[in-house]
Amino acid sequence: MLHFLSTLVLIGIGVGLWFRRRNPQYHMPIMIACFVADVSLVLWIELNRHAVETVVKSIKPIVLVHAGISLTTIVCYLALLGLGFGLFRGNGRLRLTHKRVGMTFMTFRLLNYATAFFVVADKPAVPAAPRVATNTVRTADATASVLPRNVSWQ
Repeated sequence: MLHFLSTLVLIGIGVGLWFRRRNPQYHMPIMIACFVADVSLVLWIELNRHAVETVVKSIKPIVLVHAGISLTTIVCYLALLGLGFGLFRGNGRLRLTHKRVGMTFMTFRLLNYATAFFVVADKPAVPAAPRVATNTVRTADATASVLPRNVSWQ
């Protein structure tokens, strides 16, 4: 479901970029809506899957790479918002910077989308069954094996 929502955000970003030149008045609201949707997804993932804790505890390179890409994407989002509002206020000197940061953002957002599939694929599709305690007891001898309780030695 999260991949589907992320796909919708990417489609929205594409629509926003398409409107950039054709109907610029729609570009900003669409891009802000995509930003809000994307940040909402990140917050949902953090609150329900504890993403930061997973990254901190992870030793898997793909998780660390995905986290770095995600962080860069958020930084680019914030830069684009600031630059976009500056352009909206009439500061045309920001246009080239906005465009360059936008290209960087799109690169990292697409990498984020791609690596998300690898991070999820790294987890088992079905959660492992809880371990059930067996009816066994350890003997005092450290070299002895685990013996069932109901075995008669006579």
